Amino acid sequence: MGVTRASLSRSSSRRGSFRLVNRTDTPIGSVHVYLNPNVRTRSVSLDRAAAAVLVDEEVGYRIYALERALEPGESMQLSFDVAFRPRGFPNSDVQTDVVANGAYFHRNWLPFIGYQPMLELADAWSREHFGLQPRRPAPRPDHAGTRQYRWAWRDADLVQVDAVIGTTADQVALTPGVLRRSWKEIGRRYFHYRTAMPTAFGGTVFSAKYALLEDRWNDVPLSIYYHPSHTDNLQRMVRSMKASLAYFTTEFGPYPDTQLRIVEIPRYGGYGTAHPHTVAFTEDVFFSRVRDGEVDQPFYGTAHEIAHTWWGGWVRGAAGVRGAGFLSESLANYSAMMVTEKTYGLEMARRVYGFQLERYLRGRATQAREVPVLEVEDQPYIAYRKGAIAMYTLREHIGEEHVNTALRRYFAKYRAGRPPYPTSLDLYAELRAVTPDSLQYLLTDWFEKVTLWDVETKRAAVEPTATGEYVVTLEVVAKKLRADSVGNETEVPMADLVEIGVFAPGEGIGPGEPLYLKRHRIRSGEQTIRINVPRVPARAGIDPYRKLIDRKGDDNVVGVEAADRGGHTLQPRARSRHRPHSSSAGSNAATSSTSPGWAPAPRNG
Repeated sequence: MGVTRASLSRSSSRRGSFRLVNRTDTPIGSVHVYLNPNVRTRSVSLDRAAAAVLVDEEVGYRIYALERALEPGESMQLSFDVAFRPRGFPNSDVQTDVVANGAYFHRNWLPFIGYQPMLELADAWSREHFGLQPRRPAPRPDHAGTRQYRWAWRDADLVQVDAVIGTTADQVALTPGVLRRSWKEIGRRYFHYRTAMPTAFGGTVFSAKYALLEDRWNDVPLSIYYHPSHTDNLQRMVRSMKASLAYFTTEFGPYPDTQLRIVEIPRYGGYGTAHPHTVAFTEDVFFSRVRDGEVDQPFYGTAHEIAHTWWGGWVRGAAGVRGAGFLSESLANYSAMMVTEKTYGLEMARRVYGFQLERYLRGRATQAREVPVLEVEDQPYIAYRKGAIAMYTLREHIGEEHVNTALRRYFAKYRAGRPPYPTSLDLYAELRAVTPDSLQYLLTDWFEKVTLWDVETKRAAVEPTATGEYVVTLEVVAKKLRADSVGNETEVPMADLVEIGVFAPGEGIGPGEPLYLKRHRIRSGEQTIRINVPRVPARAGIDPYRKLIDRKGDDNVVGVEAADRGGHTLQPRARSRHRPHSSSAGSNAATSSTSPGWAPAPRNG
């Protein structure tokens, strides 16, 4: 991209140029250009002879026939001048990209080059109305010829950006890139940014009356641009920036950029969006309260977005292929869970896990056609929620080092950012390689299939032993099911490793201090388990921390009853059932809606 200049004061103009390269092995005889019809196109031109054979202003589509074809390896320049200047006001869909006290807009206001499948009519009624065939479903990850595109928008890969932004005198303008210089001219402020290395191109511009907080992690400058009065959670974000960089660079590889910053945007929509070395957060993240016992949402959300530097940013799955969300959102959420655990401890990590599980169960109860993690499409409850808890569950069984070894190998193979781009099966192969044969069933249950469990503790009784210990007898029942895409469930044999826990008396909503917590091989049907513990227990049960996908988790743990040596109940205790962590995360626990890894158009995700 060449120099882009923008003017922001309830309006915006963008002038610049793209360098277009023919990376195919055949000559290109025409150039297709799409321009947002809501943006006024003042000029579009090529630096070689061409004729406009189609100009559809209503749709925003143009086709230019080249007098001389662009040969393989050749390049040419496309220059443009576009403007956004709204007049009056509409009855609905009021624009908020550029307002009096700030702006936040992106690639949608710049030309798109080439035919873009993303712009095709999507809903069945519209396609039928115009005589079009139904859209083809997204290809499966094992489909041939699906690995050539990195972005849903197929006109740019990693690029060098050079941009100059002009804004009002009292605002600061930002875009991904290194600030080379800033100056004032004729009552306005100008900022010149240039990328230090090829990067994802989103065309994102921020401008507002920002205050600035600066810090540092090793040799990486940290900065937060925020509304001057929104200071409540700044230190939580800084803490997460440092903890995230420390964990991710150790486990996955060096941070690729020279700086890291967070920029506040209005709460018109979305939550958080990851751009190259820049995270955009809506204002509620800056002033939302974090109560005692709740997940630190600003910390967790920051970790998630920074994780996109590695997952969905530097290494990105093939676009438009089923399973792409697993390679970005699932990995970003898993990474954020690990940073949260390292910083706040295991109990807080369990709360995050419970929150993700609850959101997954809620999603599958209200949405149709559930698919396995490896084939997830536009289903956030799978990509964000189930994929993350699947990764975390695998880590619980095979260990953090084995899971992160698989992630490092996957990252090393695809870090160059060139086609063919990876699919979910490429990461899955690395996970399979580090998982022992005895635990391969976990991969099938969590990633290949839609698996559900139903476990229940029918009764727990305790009696003293001659050695001063206590033997606890649990009667449990277990069932394992597989669901298809329309919700039909079929029971399958179960022989899974599941935690059994016995807990001392305690207060609060958790089960209490564990006297015993180990995995047992649990099979389908009823079974009896006997455990020795050193002290008198109060509660006991199966899957006490609700790590299985079990829709009725409140029957996993029960109060322990006293029994005589004959096994008859004496003076039964209250059958206290603890509240599972999935309902105790708090009203703002770990809420996160992030972009699909630096994709230029969507703000949410």
